[in-house]
Amino acid sequence: MKLSPALVPWSISCCDEVAEFEYDINNCYVYITVVCNCSKNECQQRIEEYIKEHGSIPENIENQIGVDLIKLKFNEIIFLSVYDQRKDYKTEERYDMSLISKDLFEGNKYHDLWNKTGNCPLSGLYEVTDSIHGDILKYNKDIYTHWLITISDPPQEISIISKNFEWEIKNNEIC
Repeated sequence: MKLSPALVPWSISCCDEVAEFEYDINNCYVYITVVCNCSKNECQQRIEEYIKEHGSIPENIENQIGVDLIKLKFNEIIFLSVYDQRKDYKTEERYDMSLISKDLFEGNKYHDLWNKTGNCPLSGLYEVTDSIHGDILKYNKDIYTHWLITISDPPQEISIISKNFEWEIKNNEIC
């Protein structure tokens, strides 16, 4: 199954990612609140705005100015699974990551592309473009999308098939 990076302007943080996990199978929704980082450009813009408004940035805020809580909302779900990569398998063993360019990991290419396009190439949210679950669950792939969220601490995956997906900044009080 191939993974294609979702076009979003944030990246799920490397630590303490899942702040809240709410689901209701009967009402077919999953809401996941994650800690996310913004791009260097966005962070710099926030710093400039903060300095303009407050004169300077306290040290305790400087390290948090590029961090948000993002609420991921998956509605009309038909599949939800959470895998512990320490016990089950590793993402790269089950998914074809060839759509994710290997050269993104060289030097600053990852951040350069993120700053240039505004979308994070390795956000931690991916669309599974050729999901095997379509054949198993018999859902219409034109209506439903298979999403994969990768979490690194602890290493987990959240696999969701839903009719729609949206996200919102839940908390931007730091900035």
